[in-house]
Amino acid sequence: MKKLFAVVLLFGLVFCTVSLTAQTSAGLGTITGTVTDQSKAAVPGATVILSNALTGETRTATTNSQGGYQFLNLRVISGYSIKVESKGFSTREVKDIKTSVGTATNADVTLAVGSEAVVISVEGGSSEQVQTETSSLSQLVDSSVWKSSPLESRTQNEFVQLVAGAGPDSGGTGRGFAVNGARTGTGNFLVEGYDNNDQGQGGAGFTFGRGGAVTSISPDAIQEYRVITHVPPAEYGRAGGFSTDTVLKSGANQWHGSL
Repeated sequence: MKKLFAVVLLFGLVFCTVSLTAQTSAGLGTITGTVTDQSKAAVPGATVILSNALTGETRTATTNSQGGYQFLNLRVISGYSIKVESKGFSTREVKDIKTSVGTATNADVTLAVGSEAVVISVEGGSSEQVQTETSSLSQLVDSSVWKSSPLESRTQNEFVQLVAGAGPDSGGTGRGFAVNGARTGTGNFLVEGYDNNDQGQGGAGFTFGRGGAVTSISPDAIQEYRVITHVPPAEYGRAGGFSTDTVLKSGANQWHGSL
């Protein structure tokens, strides 16, 4: 009996750890890329330094044998930059990289042979690009969209209707939105990766009531709103229809706000 209890306890601890890891990876962003030379050959062992001027955050990674690197679980914010250093190559810097919730921002770097003291700055690094790291399909609802759109109520639930393939309940069931032909009431509502489903209203694939979030958030407090419409990653499980992830505005070294 004691042995069985120990096995059950160990399984429970492993399950909780995996669940927490998956949950915290949702609501965050990723920066990934490949470092190559001018002949497109991979540069292994290069040092990649990530920094953010707004938050003061700094991380360091080393490229693998294929020249790849990645930074996981990053706050969804602009102002990231990476600096790549490798012996025999000039230092290269990529600035103004912006992460986006639920997607990987690609920042490939090509190094040129030369003095290590030379720094070449490349401005750019937009997050809205073709996603090659995942098979999921998602749409980002940027703040510029809802600021210019008339909203019936000041809640993030209405943002689902702004993506292609989404529509209100048309069958009279009163169970919320339908995306890409899926049943209504099969949405999964998250805030920075954490559960925000109203089970009494059909959140997270509940079979009765209308789908919705338990906490309504003012659009003024939202930085990004992403709707995953097809094959959500494992961290966005629980629902067979669609998943939404709301990212709140976060503090930095600059004042911001609204009236």
